[in-house]
Amino acid sequence: MDELSFTLEDLQANREGHLSERQRRYLALDRTKNVALGVVLLVLLIFATTSMLFFGFRDTNQILIGLGIALLACNLGLSWFFALNWIRMTYDLQTNATDVVEGRVQHLIRQMGRAKAGSVRIGDHAEVPTSTKAFTAFEPGESYRLYRTSHSGRLLSVERLE
Repeated sequence: MDELSFTLEDLQANREGHLSERQRRYLALDRTKNVALGVVLLVLLIFATTSMLFFGFRDTNQILIGLGIALLACNLGLSWFFALNWIRMTYDLQTNATDVVEGRVQHLIRQMGRAKAGSVRIGDHAEVPTSTKAFTAFEPGESYRLYRTSHSGRLLSVERLE
């Protein structure tokens, strides 16, 4: 399945129950990108929060104070989200283990506003968000074996079962 960008070496390592070196590098890079994005967003939100609270208290503007408090709550939630992602990816890299899920494929399409997001459900066990190309590569009703990271649930490799 070229759409998922894994190699035969990746698949073999996943069959043996661990991540390949290439997958470990990719996961570490992805973790770094997530942290960089999180830091940039948090800095911007902290600046916006501080500005709103400052001007709100200076001018006794209740709307700005309320928006500042709401942004502070968003900041806390966002930092929690990025921290959990960091922890999950770190555990995945430390444990170096894969989870295996087998079953028949069902295509799921979710409507989010005007956008549609496709995912694949394997049996009753797992639902994996996929790109459009990967979504169409799965044949509905066929059996597949998916290899995923243990904690973050990232899709590593796939093989079709006969």
